Amino acid sequence: MKKRFLIISSISFLAVLVIDQISKYLIIKKIPETGIFLLEDFLSFNLTFNYGIGFGLLLPSWTITVLTVGLIGLLVYLLINQIKQRLYLTSFLISLVTAAALSNFTDRLFRGGVVDFVSIQINSFTWPSFNFADIVITVSAIILIFITFNKNSQKKIYEKNISSFIFLLTSFFMF
Repeated sequence: MKKRFLIISSISFLAVLVIDQISKYLIIKKIPETGIFLLEDFLSFNLTFNYGIGFGLLLPSWTITVLTVGLIGLLVYLLINQIKQRLYLTSFLISLVTAAALSNFTDRLFRGGVVDFVSIQINSFTWPSFNFADIVITVSAIILIFITFNKNSQKKIYEKNISSFIFLLTSFFMF
């Protein structure tokens, strides 16, 4: 089981990195400055750069770099810890979040900010732009919340997952 898990996790990790970086490359190179509107007044692709943390909150770039490197380090620590405890689903989710965080961090290093491009608007409300990596982080966090607080879960699973849940929730707001 462990070998198969490591293969699946590694392929998924690489897939998240590659899909996110290719989607950002295509947006930068192919989308016109006016954007592309997929569903009129609801969903569009518009190139934006997020120079801050989650939801565009601005901090000095050195602070963001230190926080990001620290959080990625903690994610790797949690990943190793969860694998040792044979909590494969939690490990898988953490590996996906780590890949997404690394992809966004790559943007910061090589493009000066995170490339965001998916825009959702409902009436006069516009959600902050996001990217594929942000979707992976959000979906992984939601699944982990469900696992952690599922009433059918054993107490042992709850105790092992709570630290991962707290960290993933924090990372959701960081990347």
